[in-house]
Amino acid sequence: MSFSLYLKNKISKNKINRSDLIAQLNLYHKEFNNLDAITFSRWITNKTTPSPYKQILISNYFNDDPVVFIKNNITTKKESKLVINLFDKVMNNIESSYSNISYFHSNEEPEYIIDILDDENYNNLFLDYYMNFSTYQELYHLYKIKNIKKNYICVMKKKNGVISSHLSLMKLDENLSYLMSDFFNTDITSEFFINLGYIEDRESYLFMTALVFYFFYKNSIRYFTCLIRSEFLEFLTTLPYEQIGTAYADNDRKLYLIRADFLDILSNPFILRNFNKVLSEHDNSLDQFFSADLIKASEDRKRLIQQNLQL
Repeated sequence: MSFSLYLKNKISKNKINRSDLIAQLNLYHKEFNNLDAITFSRWITNKTTPSPYKQILISNYFNDDPVVFIKNNITTKKESKLVINLFDKVMNNIESSYSNISYFHSNEEPEYIIDILDDENYNNLFLDYYMNFSTYQELYHLYKIKNIKKNYICVMKKKNGVISSHLSLMKLDENLSYLMSDFFNTDITSEFFINLGYIEDRESYLFMTALVFYFFYKNSIRYFTCLIRSEFLEFLTTLPYEQIGTAYADNDRKLYLIRADFLDILSNPFILRNFNKVLSEHDNSLDQFFSADLIKASEDRKRLIQQNLQL
């Protein structure tokens, strides 16, 4: 179904007139601040199509499942060659780098898992890696001084039981958000923070980021911030990521902060194509890669949100 037909059906089903819907969208999100009757009419008649981000926002306004919407109703533009070329440039550099040549070889299919780890288990696995970065040396010192304990959502790729790639993210409560904002000297108010990770190749990157996005989808998470290396900056800011803060010197490296709305990222044709591809290859569900502990934590979170909505 085209987006114009989707919009017509929504107007008819909800028995809402166009003027009222335009007024409500004006208030709903800043993307619709300048929406007028002429533009809206052109969307309805399929003479023009709003951006994929606006389309997903409208589906979100109607409380529709975003993954069902992007599979059945979204109208997208052709993928940008610039995005594809920048992605290939980053991945070619990673895949050919000397530091990525491993003595370890396996012909077995890799195993992917997304799990929830407490501080102790997380540090047992990854502390040595993060101590290569002065930024994390300072952050871990602050965590210890302020006695901050937290859980991490970790996406791991394993070969013969050995971790070969990983991504991790943590939920920002008020105290942790304040600490991170003060440390990086910029406002960090998103719900989750994605740490530096280690990716060995493009297959790992595409699959592991799809798992992160699926986690956001399953838990209705919208806004997140990432700490990235300089080699990823141009590629990711060509997608709908916004750089915040400044360049952060880390030994001989530069690190950057970027933030995004998950729905905005999902609407990008490059991301959308890969996300749909990964879903289609696994019967439209990635739940099989989630640990039992993470599934339980997600269910507990949903119950808490539902209870708060009923208050």
